[in-house]
Amino acid sequence: MPLFLTNITLFLYFLISLFLLLLSVVSIICKSKKLDFIVFLIIGIMMVCFYGLRFPGNSDTRMYLQGFDSLSSLDSFMWSSGFYVLMKSIKIINNSHDAYIFLSSLYFVLAFMLVGILYCKDRYYKSLFLLTCFYSWSVLDLAVNTYRQGIAIPFIILGVYFLNSKKNILAVVAISIALTIHWGSSVIVALYFIAIYLSKHLRLLKIVTFFTLMLFTLSFFINFEFAGSLSKSSLISSLQVLFVGVDLTSKIDAYLGGGVVGARFYDMPSLQRLYFSGEIYIAILIFSFFFLTRKAKDPIITSGNFVMIYSFFTIVAFYGVVLISMTWFIRNFYWAVPITPVLYVLILQYYEKENVKKHHFLLLLFVIFQIAFSIETFWRAPLIDLVYPY
Repeated sequence: MPLFLTNITLFLYFLISLFLLLLSVVSIICKSKKLDFIVFLIIGIMMVCFYGLRFPGNSDTRMYLQGFDSLSSLDSFMWSSGFYVLMKSIKIINNSHDAYIFLSSLYFVLAFMLVGILYCKDRYYKSLFLLTCFYSWSVLDLAVNTYRQGIAIPFIILGVYFLNSKKNILAVVAISIALTIHWGSSVIVALYFIAIYLSKHLRLLKIVTFFTLMLFTLSFFINFEFAGSLSKSSLISSLQVLFVGVDLTSKIDAYLGGGVVGARFYDMPSLQRLYFSGEIYIAILIFSFFFLTRKAKDPIITSGNFVMIYSFFTIVAFYGVVLISMTWFIRNFYWAVPITPVLYVLILQYYEKENVKKHHFLLLLFVIFQIAFSIETFWRAPLIDLVYPY
């Protein structure tokens, strides 16, 4: 049962989000950039309130609050330098727990709003982009639980935007911020350069697309223990010589092959597997079908913008699929999920230019899907029950 049926606060947020979604659709149909931007700002305020006025009921937030309380010097800080600067900036303003939760949520939402402003530049899809982020239960987890990864992701996406726009200095700044907040960003940045190569070789990109979709589909039925095998491979042992004084083998084995009850894909029953991976799997299905059915001379293919972002999404999704057997596998997919609203918007923009009737139909279908899927996932998420217990 959706949690907003038993919680008046959640029900109010649900109604507000529906009203804002309606206004977002109106702004697209009327092609009103002004209305879209106003709705975009209101959605941002709603998201800040939703994330920032929550109860600190989940484990990661409580851990961050302990670090916030004991914050002193960078040398004694348990996380990275970028996250230290973030916490320090909040503590200078106000050192209360409420201030940390609210201001960290403000930073998070502002970062995603900047992504929407740049990727939907001169268009009227900003509000739809941001509301799609809000309805994502993966983004919810990034905002209220796995926050370090959550605040790093928009800076990676911004870095990709700046690199594609040949704004290399801004790209370095954005990517550097991501790297100083979460170490996992380094892997995703490396994958971006693979994505550049794939975007220039469409036949190879189609092969990777098909292989990713096939492997992901089969993973629901066949146990692929790639992560466990990788953690015990000779490659990891050979890398140990580069990390003197660090037990790299045990660290990687714990990361890739370590067991936490209930946190591994293959420990879950079928429906639970679908719940945790459905959001990214559906996105892969839709984007793969769209890409594979486009002709080589199609404007959306020749322009390069869609192909580059799609290529990046696909290689990150492939990375998540290969490591699907690892503990907390879903967090690998989190790197890809926030890219999906960008691709959804690009596809809708494409159909708006090609076929107005089809665009209106797909827009309506997308809105219905967002509402229905969020009711089945976002509004039922155990995380919401923890942060809005009453």
